[in-house]
Amino acid sequence: MRGILESLTPRTVFSVLAALLFLTSVFSDRAVAEQLTESRPAAPTPQPRIVDYQRGVRINWQNREAELDGQVVLREGALELFACSPLTREHESIVCIDARPLHVFQALGLIGLTPGRPSDFDPDTGRYYPASGDPVEIDVQYLQNGRIRREPIERWMRRAKPGDKPGSGSDLEPQPWVFAGSYATENGTFAADPEGTVISVVDFGSSIVALQDYHSDSNAELWLVPATERVPPLYTRCTLILRHGPVRMRLDSAGRVEISQRMMTMAEASRTIQRIRGENPNVRFRLTIDPQCPADRETGFRTLLDRLTVPAESIIITRPSTSRPADHDPQAMPRWLRETASSAAETSTTQPAWAAAAHKVLAELVTRTRIFQARTEDWAGYLEQLGSGLGTMPITATAPNTQPNQ
Repeated sequence: MRGILESLTPRTVFSVLAALLFLTSVFSDRAVAEQLTESRPAAPTPQPRIVDYQRGVRINWQNREAELDGQVVLREGALELFACSPLTREHESIVCIDARPLHVFQALGLIGLTPGRPSDFDPDTGRYYPASGDPVEIDVQYLQNGRIRREPIERWMRRAKPGDKPGSGSDLEPQPWVFAGSYATENGTFAADPEGTVISVVDFGSSIVALQDYHSDSNAELWLVPATERVPPLYTRCTLILRHGPVRMRLDSAGRVEISQRMMTMAEASRTIQRIRGENPNVRFRLTIDPQCPADRETGFRTLLDRLTVPAESIIITRPSTSRPADHDPQAMPRWLRETASSAAETSTTQPAWAAAAHKVLAELVTRTRIFQARTEDWAGYLEQLGSGLGTMPITATAPNTQPNQ
């Protein structure tokens, strides 16, 4: 042994020690890695895309949709609702859902919809207040011939009066559904629970989902019936799918801008669109352009959308075949002047409040003057054509017969 030790050179000893240190570090690192692996938390389990919320209500988190289970309960007759809750209004609804209305309200809030208010009528002032709230799109999904079919609920309804010949009337175009949200009663109950007013097609003060347009619940004025040929047989199971709908914008016959039933200036429209897109970058818009809208106003608004970088594919443009008269409110101008002056006073920091308000009022008056001038020119041209036509029309006069009968 002594001979062996004496034969070892310093270099050999150094090599042996280096090898020992390397092996020690390898085994030590492996042990540490095994300990870390054992203590590392398990990878999170993927959450399901669709979850049950309450009985008959599911939430699709990926698509931000609320799904309501139900069944067909009506294929003929007058409609006051598209969907009701059990044991309430099955005699005037196409679908009866399984869920409690309060749970429908909660599910719509969970997918990001903000409620407004149902329609209302003030008998003292005679003023009608339409339903408001975030826009809603609704599809119905069901099984037909072994295949899943999904379509807008408008396909299951038709414009016709009760008692009209079956199959008569016209197809129903996309409707302005809104999340009205019903209301809480004085005793703390949810108004839609006993009323069953889940998706209404006439004006109910307790509706969860309602239409923005006025539709009386008088039997003589009911306006929809089931499209019987498209509605599946009675008691067919189906699912209603509700999601955030496109924001509705309109250019009326005078070229004024209306967003979500609120008339506003171009500047206000710009701020409103920016705010909406900031809250929901994937929002869609439905722009309705009146046939008599001045061309320069349409061009100006579409230029505004381009400047705000609103994607063209997110805008649905419709042009009705008939013009709707521009709404006239005698108090609109005084009210607008007050709101404009107060908003300018609050937001202006670089100039006096009165100067900002005056500048804003003058800019709007210039725009309104241009619109009025265009209208006046149109009327002048019409009167000129009318005068020319009357000038070329032959005028004949026949003297009355005053001779007595022979």
